[in-house]
Amino acid sequence: MGGTLWTARAPKKVAVCRPWQSGKMKASDFPLSKNNSFRLGTGWEYCIHQLSGPAPMRLLIAFHRGKREYLAWLTLESKNDLGIIARLEYRGSHLGWHVHLKPDNLDTLSWGCVKQPNERLVDCKSPFDPEIDKIRAEAVAFRIFNVEPPQPWSAA
Repeated sequence: MGGTLWTARAPKKVAVCRPWQSGKMKASDFPLSKNNSFRLGTGWEYCIHQLSGPAPMRLLIAFHRGKREYLAWLTLESKNDLGIIARLEYRGSHLGWHVHLKPDNLDTLSWGCVKQPNERLVDCKSPFDPEIDKIRAEAVAFRIFNVEPPQPWSAA
């Protein structure tokens, strides 16, 4: 397997398409051993897809209309833990659209935590779509992380 950018941009397919959910996320949905899992609170809509590609992966896609926030996190998957390699986010309160990218050597990936040592921050300078919905949220993540949508594609 190549480095972080190669892995993030390598072609992937949705292997398991989980339905959209809202409200508090269960700890088992996105296990991070060093952060005691990542959980979204009330007001968030989210889905987690399992991907096939250069390695087993998960893609968390979520948005909160009221806060005008969005996230799409691409992870490598290993037994009961995840290693986040890239985070696409929009936060209206500060950075706008941006990507956190793990440094290129995947051998130094810190498993089980959100923030990676020495990660790069890339500012995307695009406006937020106030009409974001499930279809648009998935479309952004699939395009950025080169994921072929499931067929037929429906963000139900």
